[in-house]
Amino acid sequence: MYGDLYGISKEASTVYRSTLRYEGFSEIMAILAKIGFFDAENHPLLEETNRPTYRMFLDELLNANNISTSNTKVNGEESGGHDDELISRLMILGHCKEKELAVKILKTIKLVFDPYAS
Repeated sequence: MYGDLYGISKEASTVYRSTLRYEGFSEIMAILAKIGFFDAENHPLLEETNRPTYRMFLDELLNANNISTSNTKVNGEESGGHDDELISRLMILGHCKEKELAVKILKTIKLVFDPYAS
């Protein structure tokens, strides 16, 4: 079926269609869904005239009950800086149990929403 669809049935004797995902893809998508990235409802912050930056929007999504993680310790490490703050929030809010996964989540968010961020 796919050989005909893609116009390669004469060149390819076998055509198989699938999706290749990186290890951890499903877990990362599940956490992004928990955070609220895939909600069908418009977030109030996105309905304002002045659209937020990805950083402002992420801060809003991870600021449940105004949890402050400034200068808190997660797994024995002191948090500091915006990225560390977001990693701490991901863990404190229960989205990630391991710091390594929280770091991957933050890298994914930055890559998708701010690809030019260093």
